[in-house]
Amino acid sequence: MNLARKLFASGAVLILGTALAAADTIASSSSTTTLNGFIFSAVSPPAGPYPTPGSFPPAIPGSATFNLNPIGVWDGPFAGSNWVGSTATSGPQNTVNPQYGYYLYGFQIVNSGTLTSLQVMADDTVSVFLGGSNNLITPGSLGTNTHCADNPPSCTLVKQGSFSGSQAVTAGQFLWFIVEQAGTGPPGGIGDPSGVDFVGTIVTPVPEPSSLLLLGTGLVGSAGMVLRRMRRS
Repeated sequence: MNLARKLFASGAVLILGTALAAADTIASSSSTTTLNGFIFSAVSPPAGPYPTPGSFPPAIPGSATFNLNPIGVWDGPFAGSNWVGSTATSGPQNTVNPQYGYYLYGFQIVNSGTLTSLQVMADDTVSVFLGGSNNLITPGSLGTNTHCADNPPSCTLVKQGSFSGSQAVTAGQFLWFIVEQAGTGPPGGIGDPSGVDFVGTIVTPVPEPSSLLLLGTGLVGSAGMVLRRMRRS
């Protein structure tokens, strides 16, 4: 009986080892998120349909983003992330209104795998794309601009969007966050902050050699044979 148990346990360990996976956390911060583009609109708030990443000018040089302090005006950032914006003064602390329009932020995926979760907060609103056309979070799903966008910093942000399901991702691919800056004051005035915060999980399989799977199933089968012989005897 002890031999059968040992064979079964060893086989089970080897089989489970073939299905190991690592979970990578992705999150916004000034070191991971890049400002990749801007479309200005003179209309406040911007009119017309949301742009897609492909509608931004090609070959946009990436520029630095800045960690922003929510100071109780926005909800606190997700665990392990930071609010980021186009300038150090685009957040609610010492706000200088960014120009009104659409801002494109990019996050480059390091490891191939499966995107299993994604949570986003933004002021004003956001649409999220994987690559140039796969729309993961649709425009307007975080709410309208009436809560924080068009008022002085005196409210707590409640615009949160989540991605449900799973999506295959490849190393080098970009997640694009299109953030709309809308407000009532003039650009360069105060009181209309803009930023984005996100956190997500990418599950990356850790493949083991197929020989381990074969050995594991063989050991489990051997354990079964030993048990059958012991019962006959």
